[in-house]
Amino acid sequence: MKEEKELNTDSEQAEQKKSEDRPIDKTEDILTHAAKGELTAPEPALLNRIQAAFRHKQKRSSQRPTLPAALKFDNWTQSGALGTRGAAPRERQLLFSEGTFDLDLQIVKDADNDTFSVRGQLLQMDEVFLDTSIEGIELHLIGEDGSRSRRVTDEYGRFHFSYCSPGDYTLQVILDDHDIVLQSLTIKA
Repeated sequence: MKEEKELNTDSEQAEQKKSEDRPIDKTEDILTHAAKGELTAPEPALLNRIQAAFRHKQKRSSQRPTLPAALKFDNWTQSGALGTRGAAPRERQLLFSEGTFDLDLQIVKDADNDTFSVRGQLLQMDEVFLDTSIEGIELHLIGEDGSRSRRVTDEYGRFHFSYCSPGDYTLQVILDDHDIVLQSLTIKA
Protein backbone atom coordinates (compact mmCIF):
# COMPACT_ATOMS: atom_id res chain seq x y z
CA MET A 1 0.00 0.00 0.00
CA LYS A 2 2.80 2.40 0.91
CA GLU A 3 4.66 1.56 -2.33
CA GLU A 4 1.49 2.26 -4.31
CA LYS A 5 1.20 5.74 -2.74
CA GLU A 6 4.85 6.45 -3.57
CA LEU A 7 4.26 5.40 -7.19
CA ASN A 8 1.24 7.69 -7.41
CA THR A 9 3.28 10.55 -6.00
CA ASP A 10 6.05 9.90 -8.55
CA SER A 11 3.57 9.72 -11.41
CA GLU A 12 1.85 12.91 -10.20
CA GLN A 13 5.23 14.65 -10.12
CA ALA A 14 5.98 13.40 -13.64
CA GLU A 15 2.61 14.75 -14.86
CA GLN A 16 3.29 18.08 -13.18
CA LYS A 17 6.73 18.23 -14.85
CA LYS A 18 5.13 17.49 -18.24
CA SER A 19 2.57 20.26 -17.75
CA GLU A 20 5.37 22.70 -16.83
CA ASP A 21 7.09 21.94 -20.12
CA ARG A 22 4.07 22.64 -22.31
CA PRO A 23 4.61 25.63 -24.64
CA ILE A 24 1.30 27.23 -23.61
CA ASP A 25 2.38 27.27 -19.96
CA LYS A 26 5.74 28.75 -20.84
CA THR A 27 4.05 31.39 -22.97
CA GLU A 28 1.69 32.30 -20.13
CA ASP A 29 4.65 32.51 -17.76
CA ILE A 30 6.50 34.85 -20.11
CA LEU A 31 3.41 37.05 -20.54
CA THR A 32 2.97 37.22 -16.75
CA HIS A 33 6.57 38.36 -16.29
CA ALA A 34 6.20 40.87 -19.15
CA ALA A 35 3.05 42.32 -17.58
CA LYS A 36 4.92 42.82 -14.30
CA GLY A 37 7.72 44.61 -16.14
CA GLU A 38 10.22 41.90 -15.19
CA LEU A 39 11.33 41.23 -18.77
CA THR A 40 13.47 43.48 -20.87
CA ALA A 41 13.31 43.70 -24.64
CA PRO A 42 15.98 41.73 -26.50
CA GLU A 43 18.70 43.61 -28.31
CA PRO A 44 17.88 44.54 -31.92
CA ALA A 45 20.88 42.50 -33.15
CA LEU A 46 19.40 39.37 -31.56
CA LEU A 47 16.03 40.01 -33.17
CA ASN A 48 17.73 40.49 -36.56
CA ARG A 49 19.61 37.20 -36.13
CA ILE A 50 16.40 35.34 -35.25
CA GLN A 51 14.60 36.81 -38.27
CA ALA A 52 17.50 35.90 -40.56
CA ALA A 53 17.55 32.32 -39.21
CA PHE A 54 13.82 32.06 -39.84
CA ARG A 55 14.20 33.34 -43.43
CA HIS A 56 17.01 30.83 -44.09
CA LYS A 57 14.89 28.00 -42.70
CA GLN A 58 11.99 28.98 -44.99
CA LYS A 59 14.27 29.02 -48.07
CA ARG A 60 15.92 25.69 -47.22
CA SER A 61 15.54 22.97 -49.79
CA SER A 62 14.36 19.66 -48.32
CA GLN A 63 16.73 17.73 -50.61
CA ARG A 64 20.08 19.36 -49.79
CA PRO A 65 23.31 17.52 -50.60
CA THR A 66 25.88 17.17 -47.83
CA LEU A 67 29.36 18.22 -48.94
CA PRO A 68 32.57 17.69 -46.98
CA ALA A 69 34.86 20.65 -46.31
CA ALA A 70 38.56 20.30 -47.07
CA LEU A 71 41.14 21.23 -44.44
CA LYS A 72 43.34 24.03 -45.81
CA PHE A 73 45.31 25.00 -42.71
CA ASP A 74 45.95 23.66 -39.20
CA ASN A 75 48.48 25.54 -37.05
CA TRP A 76 49.25 22.34 -35.11
CA THR A 77 50.48 20.55 -38.22
CA GLN A 78 51.98 23.44 -40.24
CA SER A 79 55.55 24.29 -39.42
CA GLY A 80 56.22 27.71 -37.94
CA ALA A 81 57.99 30.47 -39.79
CA LEU A 82 61.76 30.14 -39.96
CA GLY A 83 63.57 31.86 -37.14
CA THR A 84 60.63 31.86 -34.71
CA ARG A 85 60.91 30.39 -31.26
CA GLY A 86 58.42 29.49 -28.60
CA ALA A 87 56.22 26.81 -27.19
CA ALA A 88 53.37 25.10 -28.97
CA PRO A 89 50.40 27.41 -29.49
CA ARG A 90 47.63 27.20 -26.90
CA GLU A 91 44.93 27.89 -29.45
CA ARG A 92 44.29 25.71 -32.43
CA GLN A 93 43.53 27.58 -35.65
CA LEU A 94 41.89 25.69 -38.53
CA LEU A 95 40.71 26.76 -41.97
CA PHE A 96 38.31 24.67 -44.05
CA SER A 97 36.96 25.32 -47.55
CA GLU A 98 33.99 24.07 -49.52
CA GLY A 99 33.02 25.67 -52.81
CA THR A 100 32.65 29.42 -52.26
CA PHE A 101 32.70 29.13 -48.46
CA ASP A 102 35.60 29.21 -46.01
CA LEU A 103 35.17 28.23 -42.39
CA ASP A 104 37.72 29.69 -39.97
CA LEU A 105 37.80 27.90 -36.58
CA GLN A 106 39.61 28.48 -33.30
CA ILE A 107 39.63 25.87 -30.54
CA VAL A 108 40.63 27.32 -27.18
CA LYS A 109 40.96 25.58 -23.81
CA ASP A 110 38.89 27.31 -21.14
CA ALA A 111 41.08 28.53 -18.27
CA ASP A 112 38.60 27.71 -15.50
CA ASN A 113 37.82 24.08 -16.32
CA ASP A 114 38.61 21.14 -18.59
CA THR A 115 36.34 22.26 -21.41
CA PHE A 116 36.96 24.06 -24.68
CA SER A 117 35.39 26.84 -26.71
CA VAL A 118 34.99 26.57 -30.46
CA ARG A 119 34.76 29.97 -32.14
CA GLY A 120 34.49 30.50 -35.81
CA GLN A 121 33.43 32.53 -38.77
CA LEU A 122 31.74 31.46 -41.99
CA LEU A 123 33.08 33.46 -44.92
CA GLN A 124 31.68 33.62 -48.44
CA MET A 125 34.35 34.11 -51.10
CA ASP A 126 32.48 34.40 -54.40
CA GLU A 127 31.56 38.00 -55.29
CA VAL A 128 28.47 36.80 -57.16
CA PHE A 129 26.93 35.65 -53.88
CA LEU A 130 28.10 38.50 -51.66
CA ASP A 131 24.60 39.96 -51.52
CA THR A 132 23.42 36.73 -49.85
CA SER A 133 23.30 37.14 -46.08
CA ILE A 134 25.40 34.84 -43.94
CA GLU A 135 23.57 36.02 -40.83
CA GLY A 136 21.22 33.45 -39.30
CA ILE A 137 22.89 30.35 -40.76
CA GLU A 138 22.39 27.38 -38.47
CA LEU A 139 25.31 25.24 -37.25
CA HIS A 140 25.22 21.99 -35.28
CA LEU A 141 28.14 20.63 -33.24
CA ILE A 142 27.47 16.90 -32.81
CA GLY A 143 29.40 14.88 -30.21
CA GLU A 144 30.46 11.22 -30.39
CA ASP A 145 27.61 10.37 -28.03
CA GLY A 146 25.04 12.03 -30.31
CA SER A 147 24.72 15.18 -28.21
CA ARG A 148 23.96 18.22 -30.32
CA SER A 149 24.55 21.94 -29.76
CA ARG A 150 23.01 24.45 -32.12
CA ARG A 151 24.13 27.99 -32.89
CA VAL A 152 23.25 30.67 -35.44
CA THR A 153 25.72 33.01 -37.15
CA ASP A 154 25.67 36.74 -36.48
CA GLU A 155 25.74 39.43 -39.19
CA TYR A 156 29.45 38.77 -39.81
CA GLY A 157 29.08 34.97 -39.99
CA ARG A 158 30.57 34.46 -36.50
CA PHE A 159 29.49 31.77 -34.03
CA HIS A 160 30.66 30.37 -30.67
CA PHE A 161 30.20 27.00 -28.92
CA SER A 162 31.12 26.91 -25.20
CA TYR A 163 31.83 24.16 -22.67
CA CYS A 164 32.84 21.49 -25.20
CA SER A 165 34.39 18.39 -23.65
CA PRO A 166 37.47 16.85 -25.28
CA GLY A 167 36.63 14.38 -28.03
CA ASP A 168 35.69 14.02 -31.68
CA TYR A 169 32.86 16.09 -33.10
CA THR A 170 31.10 16.70 -36.38
CA LEU A 171 30.33 20.29 -37.34
CA GLN A 172 27.40 20.75 -39.72
CA VAL A 173 26.70 24.07 -41.45
CA ILE A 174 23.14 24.15 -42.80
CA LEU A 175 22.89 26.40 -45.85
CA ASP A 176 19.83 27.03 -48.02
CA ASP A 177 20.82 24.70 -50.86
CA HIS A 178 23.37 22.32 -49.26
CA ASP A 179 25.06 21.38 -45.99
CA ILE A 180 28.77 21.62 -45.25
CA VAL A 181 30.11 18.94 -42.90
CA LEU A 182 33.41 18.75 -41.03
CA GLN A 183 33.90 15.14 -39.98
CA SER A 184 36.15 14.19 -37.07
CA LEU A 185 36.79 17.63 -35.64
CA THR A 186 39.04 16.69 -32.71
CA ILE A 187 38.94 18.87 -29.62
CA LYS A 188 41.87 18.27 -27.29
CA ALA A 189 44.64 20.05 -25.43
